[in-house]
Amino acid sequence: MKIYLFEHLCGGGMRNEDLPPDLVAQGQAMLEAVATDFIKAGHHVTTTIDRRITLRVAGIHGIPIRPDSRLESIFDRCVSSCDTTLIIAPEVHGLLTHWTRRLAATSKPSLGCQPSAVALCSDKLALCQHLQAMDLPTPPTGLFDPSTPPPWPAVIKPRMGAGCENTFTCKNNSDFNRLPPRSDWILQPRIRGVAASVSFILHHGQITPLLAGHQQMNTQGTGPHRMEYCGGNIPLPQPLSKRAIALACRATANIPGLNGFLGVDLILGTSSDQDYVVEINPRLTLSYIALRKLCATNLAMAIIDGQPAISWSQNTASFNAAGHVSVHNQEAAHGTAGI
Repeated sequence: MKIYLFEHLCGGGMRNEDLPPDLVAQGQAMLEAVATDFIKAGHHVTTTIDRRITLRVAGIHGIPIRPDSRLESIFDRCVSSCDTTLIIAPEVHGLLTHWTRRLAATSKPSLGCQPSAVALCSDKLALCQHLQAMDLPTPPTGLFDPSTPPPWPAVIKPRMGAGCENTFTCKNNSDFNRLPPRSDWILQPRIRGVAASVSFILHHGQITPLLAGHQQMNTQGTGPHRMEYCGGNIPLPQPLSKRAIALACRATANIPGLNGFLGVDLILGTSSDQDYVVEINPRLTLSYIALRKLCATNLAMAIIDGQPAISWSQNTASFNAAGHVSVHNQEAAHGTAGI
């Protein structure tokens, strides 16, 4: 099978701009990891790649993108010449929705979510309203109204974003007033608990939960505090893992059009009635680079057909925001795993 991998940042989406090191590192780590797995399974992989990035995967066909390249036309040609396409892009500025809709317009097969699901999950306010309508626990979310100060402390973030980009915790109006002005700030109460995520593979409506993990977060500054995503640890200890998977399964089952690999972010409280669904990422996430190291089978194969049984080692894995993975066996011996 011929597979086209399109990663927006690495694929030339910022060919006329400076490359943000952290986001590009994450994008390259995901691109190279899934490409490696597809190639190991015997598939032919093509990707568009920014001319400033060097691929570290043998056997991949890379098409360099330059400042004068017509990315949309190249994208269309790659989609038409391959059997299926996997899009990896952030939700910011509607990028993931845009490329997913462009792919859908070609009527060629996709390994990702349908545009309607991507559009819903990319809009954090709309997703919250949808989850509430489905009677799923999610933090109250609304656009910030300076005339009605909210209960502080609160989490402030863009209505459409990825990871913790431009996400802050504020203790009062003074903190909020120090943030750059924008019209799409949304607000959620700060809920204390364990930041967790669960990855899934969906195939024709069949939901396969993978492993739950703990998300590592950091805060910077004296107020407002900028939140920073630092990676995570997989798997999450029981019984938190069981609670996380159960709630995340309910959330994914209530979003039509989800398909392929995706992640659900949660906050787990002191008991299950204090657990919340925070976000749904309708795309490959950084957790994939650690999950594949714990998977005793080829994880990418399940993205293609959803049929191969997935089995796991007894090891644990940790990863950072730069895409580096460390695998730990049961005796806690450490070994750094590369792509």
